[in-house]
Amino acid sequence: MLVERAISVGIRLVGVLLAGLVATTPLAGAAALYPSDSATPSPIGRDSVYSVKPPTHSSVLREAQYDSSASDLTHNLRWALDLSSRINVSTDRGESASQNFAGLDLHKVFSDDHGDWGTLTLQLYLTRFDNQNPHPFFFEDDDDWELVPRIANFNYTGLGRGRLNLRVGHFEIPYGLEVPVSTNGTLHQLMTGPNLGNKVDWGVGINGTLPAFDYEVTLSRGSGVEYSDTGQPFVVAGRVGVPMSHVSLGFSGFHGQVMSGSGGITTRTRFGPDIQMHEGPLGILAEVSGGEDEGQEVVNAYTELNWTTADEVWMLYLSNLSFFKHFVSGWDEAFTLNLGVRVTQGTSWVLSAQYQQQLETFGATDRDGIFSAQVRYRLH
Repeated sequence: MLVERAISVGIRLVGVLLAGLVATTPLAGAAALYPSDSATPSPIGRDSVYSVKPPTHSSVLREAQYDSSASDLTHNLRWALDLSSRINVSTDRGESASQNFAGLDLHKVFSDDHGDWGTLTLQLYLTRFDNQNPHPFFFEDDDDWELVPRIANFNYTGLGRGRLNLRVGHFEIPYGLEVPVSTNGTLHQLMTGPNLGNKVDWGVGINGTLPAFDYEVTLSRGSGVEYSDTGQPFVVAGRVGVPMSHVSLGFSGFHGQVMSGSGGITTRTRFGPDIQMHEGPLGILAEVSGGEDEGQEVVNAYTELNWTTADEVWMLYLSNLSFFKHFVSGWDEAFTLNLGVRVTQGTSWVLSAQYQQQLETFGATDRDGIFSAQVRYRLH
């Protein structure tokens, strides 16, 4: 009850604060800001919807470029219509399913004569599933339409020159590789969802970039895509990242009571490091998490080797998801291998394909293979 009230009151208070900030001028004397989530639209072929690049240690704060003659609504506003279609085919069962998405992707930076002071990110997708079994719990059945808010939040950056920002809304849980490598809307997925139970959530948090590291800490509902207090779920999560020239290091923590698809609540704890290395066209990603699910010890890991051409037209990746869990009978494991390719054509088209093979599953002999293909178009 205490956590539920804290989240509810916190969201209401921050909502009132942000409403006032939007309607008025930012704090007097606010200098030109370089918020940690300053971003520019990236080509559709990249994994992240926006190429998020926090300043390096030697970065000089950029001068304000606010044009008072421009409309407050259109200044620093970027948007795109995002259309994609995906098919999944089970190579063992011979069954197929399709997913179709039509969405609005909007990114707005609020500025005044002193610089940037806030960022609004809004991604709303009308989603259609056909013969999708299993399907996400917020879909009523295997064939259904839903309006899905992938990301919908405001990040107020006018408090401390990008060192202390305040976020409220629907956001990706700050944990692991998903922070520096967003896979929103792509076939190429990491392990945040399978590891934590939720990839996105409703809540509030603080974030920023300091000379030696960047950070984000959030308190959220624990219900994922839909806001629900059934069973009083909650999540406290955070990550500290240390960016370097060719290597990026991070350490994350997560604890909460997460709502499951059946409406039940799972108490889950995770902590562990992640690393991202790039040398020429080659990239290596790794993430390790230890913790508990309802008192049962777990160790999960993600590893990936990828290759990207210099023009970023072609990208190939080979990844492995490893899950270890201590049951009453002892430790058991599950392994999944992914082999994927992505081809980018200009800034609007991307074609991708992936083959996923279950090498081993918890206490089961069914080792299914799934072939997936997706075409995606973004109208800027």
